[in-house]
Amino acid sequence: MRFTPIVLTTVTTVSGPLPLTLTGSQMWSPLGWVIIGGLLVSTVLTLVVVPVLYRLAPSRQAAVDPDPARSDRIFAEPGNLSPATT
Repeated sequence: MRFTPIVLTTVTTVSGPLPLTLTGSQMWSPLGWVIIGGLLVSTVLTLVVVPVLYRLAPSRQAAVDPDPARSDRIFAEPGNLSPATT
């Protein structure tokens, strides 16, 4: 997995605006906090939330009927309706 490169890139990118954030300036300090917060939130979303949602999502194969012999339930003629389709 690409966990280590993503975390190292985030750490180096967060350390860039850190001097701006720690200066105490009225303009640059809040901007630095927003940049750092956005990077941390996006990293958590990338490494935790997206894989969890991907794992919880139903697979496309589960939606397909595995038994082609039962296809008459889906494509029944109007005069030949089985009880499963009504």
